[in-house]
Amino acid sequence: MQTTLFVYSATGNSYYVARKIADALGETTIVLLPHSGPVEITERIGIISPIYSWVTPRVTSEFITSQLSQTNLKDIGYLFCIHTYGGLSGYAPMGTEMLLQNIGCLSSYQNTVKLPDTYVPLFSIATGAKYEAIYDKADRKIQRIIQDIK
Repeated sequence: MQTTLFVYSATGNSYYVARKIADALGETTIVLLPHSGPVEITERIGIISPIYSWVTPRVTSEFITSQLSQTNLKDIGYLFCIHTYGGLSGYAPMGTEMLLQNIGCLSSYQNTVKLPDTYVPLFSIATGAKYEAIYDKADRKIQRIIQDIK
C-alpha cells in the first residue's frame, strides 16, 4: 500500500518517528512541511508533527487547512496522525482532529510519542542514560504504532 507521510520536524524528533514508520511500511514517501508543491494523495496518509505548548504547530495547522483541504479527501483510505512531545501532549491530538473535521475528514488513528524535550529555554536536554531510556521507550512505542497502522 502506497503511503505518504507529511512531516513537520523542527528539531528532528518527528522526522525520527517518520523515518522509522516509513522504513517499516515500505512504499512510503516523506514530504517535509512546510511544503509548497501540490499535495499528492495516496491510499494511506500520515501526518507527523511535534506538539508546541500543548497544541498543533501553525505549520501543521496551515498544511491541513490550506493544502490538504484542497485535495480530493475521498481518495484517502486511511489517515493517521502521530504527535511527538517532550513534556505533555496537551490538546494537540484533539486539535488536529478538529482541524481535520473542519475540512470534512476524520483520522483513522492518532497516537503520541514522548521524545527528549527540545525547548531549551525551559528544560534541560536529556543526556546519557536518561537520553537512552527515553529513546528505548519511544522505539518500543513506535513499534506498537507501526503494528497498529499495519
